[in-house]
Amino acid sequence: MKYYYSVLMICVLALLGCKEQQPNESQQETIIVQIPDDFVDFYQQFHSDSLFQMEHIVFPLAGKSDSSAWQAEDWILHQPIDNSSEEFDISLDNFESIIIETIRDRQGLFSMVRRFADIGSGWNLIYYNVQEVSFGTLEE
Repeated sequence: MKYYYSVLMICVLALLGCKEQQPNESQQETIIVQIPDDFVDFYQQFHSDSLFQMEHIVFPLAGKSDSSAWQAEDWILHQPIDNSSEEFDISLDNFESIIIETIRDRQGLFSMVRRFADIGSGWNLIYYNVQEVSFGTLEE
């Protein structure tokens, strides 16, 4: 019995001394992104209050692929994404206090990128790009 505990202890110590392995294709790596609490409140109000939304977009808004910009008079209000059917992959990233939201449909026909920044007066939408796949080409 004493021999069994010695072997078990050696195995445990050997496992503790091993380097962490990089995940392979069958493993998923979990990345935790810190999203500020005040951004969550902003995001909810941005999608529920049309006046608030318009006041928190930096127009002319960059992101159109034709080198023009989104204008306030042409803006279509953004609504919350209903992902209850899980047809979209949605990710948020925090890059030096710029929140980057990427939404892609799982069929690969649509993608959208929005960037939000706290520019002193609170959070604002500073970039918006949407792309749709049409007949094998990528168009905006």
